[in-house]
Formats: sequence, structure tokens, C-alpha cells
Amino acid sequence: MVTVSEDDKQLLREAQSKLFRNLLPLIVILIILGLVGFLGNLLAIIFYFTKTKRTSAVMLIGCLAIADLIVCVLFIPNIVEMSVNVLYTENIPCKLAHFSGLWTIAVSCIILGVIAIDRHRKICSPFGKHIEIHHVKRIVIGIVVFGFCLAFRDFFTFDTAPVEVKVNDDSRNLTGYYCTTRDEKHYEVPVTIFSVLDFLIVLIVLVTLIICYSHIIFTLFKVIKKEKTLVESKPTGLVNIASCTDSHDITEENQLSSIVIQDDKESKATSPEKTVPDEHSVDHDGHSDNDQLENTTKQHGKHSSTKHTNAMSAVEKNLTIMMFVVSVVFTACFIPYFVVKILMRSVLQTGEEFELGLGVQFALRFPYLNSVFNPIIYCYFNPHFRDYVKELLKGLFLVCRRRRMNI
Repeated sequence: MVTVSEDDKQLLREAQSKLFRNLLPLIVILIILGLVGFLGNLLAIIFYFTKTKRTSAVMLIGCLAIADLIVCVLFIPNIVEMSVNVLYTENIPCKLAHFSGLWTIAVSCIILGVIAIDRHRKICSPFGKHIEIHHVKRIVIGIVVFGFCLAFRDFFTFDTAPVEVKVNDDSRNLTGYYCTTRDEKHYEVPVTIFSVLDFLIVLIVLVTLIICYSHIIFTLFKVIKKEKTLVESKPTGLVNIASCTDSHDITEENQLSSIVIQDDKESKATSPEKTVPDEHSVDHDGHSDNDQLENTTKQHGKHSSTKHTNAMSAVEKNLTIMMFVVSVVFTACFIPYFVVKILMRSVLQTGEEFELGLGVQFALRFPYLNSVFNPIIYCYFNPHFRDYVKELLKGLFLVCRRRRMNI
């Protein structure tokens, strides 16, 4: 623990109060967003683990919500750090807070990349190998261990670093202490290397997101266009897209095209929460959906499994679009952080004083805000999650109303 003399503390308190007033708008915003993110992710965990049929994507989203929930809890040490600012003399809480933050944010980031791969396999290769539910546990454990190893360096690279503080109008400076990366000469190279490593990991995830979702969007547009053409020509009953193909070899495109399309009435009657088609559902001619698909593959001389034929269902499309938006928000949240952390600190060699500004503090907290936005996106794109939240709010309102009437 760093010690500061009482006289200097009094002067530093004045500077600290001034900085606190300057950062107060951001502190208030973080308190509000932290509460919203905590409640939103808590509801998302309950919904995706108890109210939704379990698939690999659903399990991964549930794990993502757990990581995001922990990130929202870590808003508390961030708020304390900004409130104390130049009087932060406790190095152990400093190290622990940033270690925990990097660990959970790294886990959230990598899980998002795995979800993109899962969506790509589901949409673009419906008959290929997929991430199964029993794989999710191993994948998540591996990500958690990797995130721990990645974040452990913060116990060495973060500390209560000295910062020059202007305490009055005569330009007198005192040394305060602020929780940030260590700037000693022998720490410059390791800190730069780890910052670049963080950037490369996020870049790899970003490239994965771009490649996967670009291919997904291209495939969706291609198949939707084909579906629209065939539905217009045969507006009722079941349309077998595979019958329109002129090749005996089922390519990736033909595999997607072999999915059975139901008419509007039948799709409305189907439960929207199902992510796997009912193996015993029957069409107008008394034949099951699996029979239709089996006949299609036999015509092409193939015996593909129908386990993943739901890839182009409305639920799968909606889930994919939802996670695409989550990925876009993720990208937007990390850009300001790396601009400050790498460009300003490593390239321009700015000091700790630079980090005490309102805009820079906001940029440094953007990766945390990503965990707040995710449950809001779930609520917007998932009508069942939205209805679940509405029912809970309605029930809470009724309980409060009854208690008020009893009083």
C-alpha cells in the first residue's frame, strides 16, 4: 500500500473532488447501465437455461449471459476507481479488479466467436458437422481456462501508478496515485506486448465474425430469393426445392435448397420456440417432414441425416440475425478502447494524466458496456424473451400494487 502525507492528502483531496465532479456524469451512467445489465443478463440466464429448448446455440448464449453478468458486477470496482481517482492507494484491489475484468471480458469475447462459428455451420452447412450440446461444456471450460491465463498478467502489469496532479492555480504539482498499467522502464515492453496480444485476440475474433456472418448473409439472401421464387410459383402446400436442381451431386448450395418450406398458415401454427423440427409432424398428404427430406436425398443418391434440416427455419434466421447484431455492437465497443490503450499509450506515449479525462475514461469502459447491450438486443430480437420480461414486470407491478393497497 502506498502512503501519502496528510498535508499532501488535503491538497490531493481538492484535486480529487474536482476530478470526481468532472467524472460524475459517467459514474451516474455506469451505475444505471450496471443495474440494467445485471438484471437483463440475470433474466437472460434464467430464460435461456430454463424456458427455452436446449441447443448448442442456446447453451452458448446462456454462458455468454453468465460472463456478461459478472462483467456488470465488475462495474462496482470501476465506479470506485473513478470516484477515488488520484487517491487510489490500494494496489491489491486495483490488480484484482482489472484481472477479473479482463478475464470475464475475454471469455465473453471468445464465446461470441464460437457462436459465430456455430451459426455459420448451422446455416451454411446444415448437413455437416455441428457443435453439439455435449461439446459446449468442454468448449466453455477451455475458454474460461484460457481467459484466466490471459488475465493473470494483470497482477504484475497493473498497480497504483504515480500521477502528477495540479492542485491549485499556481501550477504546483503533487504526486497522486491512480490504478493503471505500470509505466516503469522495465515494464514498458511487457505492457506493450500484452496490449498487442489483446488486440490480436480481439482481431482474430473480429475476423471470425466478419467471415462467418458475411457467408451467412450471402447464403440467406441466396436461399430466401430461391424460396420466394418457388413460393410464388406454388403458393400452397409443401414445396420441395431440391426438385428444381438439375445436378445429381448435392453441393453445399443444393443441401441448403433441399430444406422443406411450409406455407404461411402451417408456419404460424408451428411453435416458435422449437429449434428442432418435430420428427412426427405430418403434411397434407399424410407424409412426415422427415419422409419428404429422405425422399429428396434418395433422388440424388445421398442418405443425409435430417437432424439439422431446421437450419433455415424462421427461428434459426432470427437467432442468427440477433447474434449478428450482438457482434456488430461488440466491434463498436472495442474500437474506442484500443484507440486509447494502444494508440495513445503505446504509440503517442501519453502519461497517466491523459487517462483521467472524461472522454478517455468513457472509452476505457466501453468493453464493459458491451455486456449491458447484449440482453437489450436479446429482448428486441427474441419475442419470447420479451414476453417473458413483460410477464415478470407485470407480475412485479401487481405485487407492488397489492402491497400498496393493503397498506
